[in-house]
Amino acid sequence: MLIAKNKKGELVSALNAKREEEFVCPACEKKLCLKHGQKQQPHFAHWKKDACQTLSEGETTEHLMGKVWLSQRLTNSSLEVYLPLLKQRPDLLLAQTPIEFQCSSLSLQRFKERTYNYLNYQYEPWWIVGKKFVPSQQMSQLQKGFCYWAKTAYL
Repeated sequence: MLIAKNKKGELVSALNAKREEEFVCPACEKKLCLKHGQKQQPHFAHWKKDACQTLSEGETTEHLMGKVWLSQRLTNSSLEVYLPLLKQRPDLLLAQTPIEFQCSSLSLQRFKERTYNYLNYQYEPWWIVGKKFVPSQQMSQLQKGFCYWAKTAYL
């Protein structure tokens, strides 16, 4: 994740975080580790023993870098805003539009669950996909789901 809380409760970007500070997860409030190496995009991670159910998924370099790239271009968006009622954290939030940059495998069922959850709370999600989802021949149902949206498409 790219956003964490500092001791004052302020949201801090991993891009601007200092190693000597302590950070916690915005969802579960457990301590986070700042990872800032030469090969990876700076990011926060839960300690293995403290993995939280809401924000503990691993993120690829493509995903981390893509979120930063999108946030730099969508200037009115906010990175990783935790939505407690939904128990979800979109990669970016632009007003009532959660933006998900999906780079790893996801079942069609989980895609529908997450999409319905947003819709049930009056959010209209955008799904942007990474290299893994570029079709080589015929598109799967999940890939088609990413490409088509209408309020009645999944009801």
